[in-house]
Amino acid sequence: MRRPTPLVTSFLALVLVTVACRRERPEVPDVPAGPRWALRGDATAFTTVGCTAGNDVVSYRFDWGDGDTSAWTDWLDSGHRARVSHVWERDGVFQVRAQALSSHDLRSEWSEPRTLAVVPLRPGTVKWSYESQEGIWSMPAIGPDGALYFGEGNGIAALNPDGSVRWKRDLGTEVWGPVALAPDGAVCFFAQDGSLGMLELDGAVRWRADTARYESPASPAMQADGSVCIGTNDRRLLEFGPDARVRWSITIDGDMWASPAIGPDRTSYFCTGLGDRAVYAVQPDGGVRWRFQADAHFDAAPAVGADGRIYAMDAWGTLYALAPDGTLAWRTSTGVGSGYCHSVVVGPDDAIFCLSPRGLVEVNSNGRVVWDYVTEGYPYGAPAVAADGSICFLDDCLEGILRAVTPGGGLVWQCRIDGGLTTSPTIGPDATVYVAGEHDDRWVLLAVQGTAPLADSPWPKYKRDIANTGRAGP
Repeated sequence: MRRPTPLVTSFLALVLVTVACRRERPEVPDVPAGPRWALRGDATAFTTVGCTAGNDVVSYRFDWGDGDTSAWTDWLDSGHRARVSHVWERDGVFQVRAQALSSHDLRSEWSEPRTLAVVPLRPGTVKWSYESQEGIWSMPAIGPDGALYFGEGNGIAALNPDGSVRWKRDLGTEVWGPVALAPDGAVCFFAQDGSLGMLELDGAVRWRADTARYESPASPAMQADGSVCIGTNDRRLLEFGPDARVRWSITIDGDMWASPAIGPDRTSYFCTGLGDRAVYAVQPDGGVRWRFQADAHFDAAPAVGADGRIYAMDAWGTLYALAPDGTLAWRTSTGVGSGYCHSVVVGPDDAIFCLSPRGLVEVNSNGRVVWDYVTEGYPYGAPAVAADGSICFLDDCLEGILRAVTPGGGLVWQCRIDGGLTTSPTIGPDATVYVAGEHDDRWVLLAVQGTAPLADSPWPKYKRDIANTGRAGP
């Protein structure tokens, strides 16, 4: 038998290699490209592209994240982009993925997802507005049934989800800070006459106690058992039990303008103002676990990260990250400048967001400024992070600009109103963004269509959750 010549051997090897290459699985296609939001009932297109070994033809399909998967596309040359449309019939946040198929019936893994928010109205549309001749002082707390609770005039108002009035309670004094909801739905407030109190679901007064002699914009933080933490401007940190009795009281060396935060182990964190300039960690029994001395005073509430770190920004724009034992993990300047102090929020992956006079700033978990978004005017308050990753904030509180951007600063949507905006935004379970404003002595609470509910992140907004508990964990 004749042995094959070297030329024949080389040819056969090339054929075998080519066949083997052509039978490899196609590469994982690119993350689907498409919009960040879509209207319910509208056809929305996504594209993707991938490659196969040996420039084989390829087909694609999409998993739309709503339980439906597209049919395979027609065969396309390797590297050519596929385009498929889909109609979502319900609102929500969906993860769109793509998969490739070779002519040898070999399938790739699914691609990384593209997040899509499906909404009933164009984001930025005002769904309704509630008008008041009295002041609306704070962002609302949102109850399990969608009811809204907030300080209005000399008391507290409760609205139904459609903006109609449920009840009003006259307290004889203003409530500047956000109210917080107790585990049973009761409404907890800290009023400008120094009283701390709780209202029943129908607005009746459950209890009211004197705590301070001076006015303050601070807001209570709610423990899981219904006890309440508050810091007062007569230099005290306190916790009240659900029965309105003082559980503990601590005297500090300065005033207190910021709302407290509560960690998952029931530790209470307080940031103090002029005269003290410190962060306190207070144990459930009232003992001071540790005290961290800062460079400047605090006027804004701290936030708690996923690993138990405490984040706080002082009036000079220094952002501190403190370990659960009170040691300094890092500090960084946000470029904020003197006298500007607002609460920070914590998004997915412990990304930290805050506002400066220039705009929105993101700081990563290592303390590095990742990017900043330069605003049109004077930003104000704390941002809120939505489940689709967008960040909602007051771009210009004086000119009434509410805006949402992507991580990195790409515009998602915006809303402009006549007059100024006065409160940090909050986001409801149906993706509605609530914010208050004022124009020509007329106050309004606005319900604006957003793209997604509040993010499931460590501290996605001021006061952490829609009930404004200021508490990490359940």
